[in-house]
Amino acid sequence: MQKAIWQDVKGSQVLLGTYEEAVRMMGDTSFLNALMNFPKEQITDETVELLQPYFSAPDFNFDSAKKASGNVAGLCNWAAAMCTYHDVAKVVEPKIATLRAAEAELKVATKEKNAAEERMAIVQGKLDEMQVMTIPSLSAMQLQYGLYGTLHGRSRSWAACCKLYSNACYPCHL
Repeated sequence: MQKAIWQDVKGSQVLLGTYEEAVRMMGDTSFLNALMNFPKEQITDETVELLQPYFSAPDFNFDSAKKASGNVAGLCNWAAAMCTYHDVAKVVEPKIATLRAAEAELKVATKEKNAAEERMAIVQGKLDEMQVMTIPSLSAMQLQYGLYGTLHGRSRSWAACCKLYSNACYPCHL
């Protein structure tokens, strides 16, 4: 590995490299795979900051690079996309962490709710059994009260009838 050498290019400090080194790196059969599997989550603010001089260079863009090579133009877009990904990830990652925490809370709350519903179903079953046993008792009580009320009302009328009958049959008792 060679030591990084910086040089001034059009008023910006950029790493000194050679075309031959770039061709060798991009010609490697694993280069495309390395780009596709690049650990973009590990990009730091410092890395993005170090790339800014390249992005500021007037010829580090898709159109200028395409004049030299379509592959290099694609690489310019890829580098810019990785920096954009980093900037977006800084905003999104805390939200994703908050979402994951909320999902974990929801999972716990759902388990607690399901357990409570199971307990409630058991209690409801017991209540239903008790109601089945008490409904006949309540019905019998209601029937008894109804009969009592009916008979009580009848007993008054029977007493009145008996008094009339007694008076009719035995007039001297008065």
